[in-house]
Amino acid sequence: MKKGLLFLLGGLAFGASAQNVTDNKVSFTYIQLPTNPIDSKYTQFEIVVLKSFENSNQDSLNAYQIKLDNVNMQYESAMNVWKEQKKNVDRNYLMQMAAWEKSTNAGTVSPAPASPVYPPQPIKTDLPMPMLHEDLPADQVNNMVSIDGFSKGTGGAKITLDFKGVGNIKIVETKTGSGTTTKYSYKAEYTMPVEVKIETPSQGVILNTILMNEVRSYGLKDYPSKYEFQLWYLDNQTQFWSELQKYARGAALTEITNFLNNSCGFPTRTWNTEIYSVKSYKDYNYDDLTQAYTLAKQGYDLIYQTRDRKNGYAKLTEAINIWKKALTESNPSDNKSRINDKVTALIFYNIAEAYMWMSNFDESEQYINKAINAGEMKYKTEAKRLQGALADHKLRWNANY
Repeated sequence: MKKGLLFLLGGLAFGASAQNVTDNKVSFTYIQLPTNPIDSKYTQFEIVVLKSFENSNQDSLNAYQIKLDNVNMQYESAMNVWKEQKKNVDRNYLMQMAAWEKSTNAGTVSPAPASPVYPPQPIKTDLPMPMLHEDLPADQVNNMVSIDGFSKGTGGAKITLDFKGVGNIKIVETKTGSGTTTKYSYKAEYTMPVEVKIETPSQGVILNTILMNEVRSYGLKDYPSKYEFQLWYLDNQTQFWSELQKYARGAALTEITNFLNNSCGFPTRTWNTEIYSVKSYKDYNYDDLTQAYTLAKQGYDLIYQTRDRKNGYAKLTEAINIWKKALTESNPSDNKSRINDKVTALIFYNIAEAYMWMSNFDESEQYINKAINAGEMKYKTEAKRLQGALADHKLRWNANY
């Protein structure tokens, strides 16, 4: 038992003295390239606002008029029937009264006929006016939609936005709690499709798609009783409809801006990552990996200056050369070696990321695969994350260069 305990303590001591990796957290900015680039000779864009919901308004009014005409026709027909029924009741009553009067005049005493009882008079169906879409000023759209890297003006790209209007509205109720803690939560589900078309004089239509076609939700207040909500809705349908439109349009304009920037703009993004280095261990010195980290950090801090990121290439190349030189000592089978399995894996990852930011995607992919296959879980996980970013960067780079 004592021998086993000594062995365990010896193992813990060995683990504590192994290479200590430094996770140097790095955050830097870069200019994201578009997936659907606008011809570089165009630096301006204009927005054309179409309002298909106006057609929906007219359709609603037309449908309302048809229903109203039908209601009026049914009411008029029912009134004609009722008037004839009332006339027959009156006729029968007058005949009874005439007979009674003659009998009374002849000296016969008898009670007068009962007053006439009419059938219920028809009630005209109350048909509420349809909830129409409010106007959407073009200036409001122009003020809220922008594309990074472009100014507003004519002669360049034309962005046509066709607003279809809010539809498919559904109130969803959720009950939580019990007893005195019972709560009813409500949200309005809706859709508000917007067709987006991007075109230029030289390229024609670059992109044509529909956004906001999936179901979205607009949160409403909570109530201790569902009937309180029904009371609120009874008195506030017009207000609800107006606020829902305002919310949906604001969300749509934000999404449109994000979509345009992602597809055609040059937004500045922030990337958070780690550049790995190693502290000194026993007789081993890792100043070379520290120097590579410093150079890589300097390179990453420069790539925001241009869209092609070339200002950072020189520093990143120096860092890669140092890491590759260190890999010549790689000995993954010997955990006590200076460049053991763990250090080898972290260098693979560092090189893979540096190559990605230099747009050398083939080399980056090779080192990503090496990091994944190195057997170290931490760097395998990070490499797989980088794999997804690489695919996006490669797609955007190839679309532009």
